[in-house]
Amino acid sequence: ATARLEGLSPKTKVWYEVVGQRGEARTWEDCADHFKCAIFGDFQSGLSNGPKWWDWEEDPFLCGEKMFEDMVKSGCEFAVGTGDLADTADYRKELRPLLLERTCGVLGSKIPFFVAFGNHDSLHPASHFFLESPASAPGLSSFAFVKNSCLFVCIDDAEVGDDKTPGSAKLRAWFEELMKGEAAQKAKFRFVFQHVPVYVEAFGNCNRWLADLFEKYGVDCVFSGDHHGYERIVRGKTRQVVNGCMGYFDHGK
Repeated sequence: ATARLEGLSPKTKVWYEVVGQRGEARTWEDCADHFKCAIFGDFQSGLSNGPKWWDWEEDPFLCGEKMFEDMVKSGCEFAVGTGDLADTADYRKELRPLLLERTCGVLGSKIPFFVAFGNHDSLHPASHFFLESPASAPGLSSFAFVKNSCLFVCIDDAEVGDDKTPGSAKLRAWFEELMKGEAAQKAKFRFVFQHVPVYVEAFGNCNRWLADLFEKYGVDCVFSGDHHGYERIVRGKTRQVVNGCMGYFDHGK
């Protein structure tokens, strides 16, 4: 079930009921000097890696569920994901317990969340089916929004490409037009969320064309996932945080 409410004033409380399940939500108040948000990435289960991939096989999603609960309890106003919400398109084993029951149920029922889709979301686009993003350029799943004079840009990994195939021409044109616009020029900070890191020291890779755009338009910080760990990097004036470790850490002997 999908419902869209438009024309609501800031800080409006909304009560809803869907198939006997009740909930409530409140629209944003975009006037405070400070806000608190949560950032998470790679909440997939690793099912494609085999049944012995998990340490907690009885409930592989418990770690992420507790993190979602903590985001809400700590007073986060919203959350942004850096992709890979699900490893496969298996509805019974993954999409329902992970995306619908945990991400949407535990987190999304309390605060809004936005997602920059990752490579697994693109391989199994069921995640796109269940989630609706703000309006963006025609033909793109990348989008942007403004919160408290800060610009948030979420880029779909399927539209990025790499150094040999430098992404969608629509993505480049949309991003440059966005960054030249009034919202970006007046923004206190410009944040970009995208899945595969544009540069990571551990692997030595660099998506040059995208990194150069971030430098050109003064992106303050890029948040990425994909690599199941945590890393902070500075290249030029752009900072990057790799935080793709929500669901699990890579492990082995």
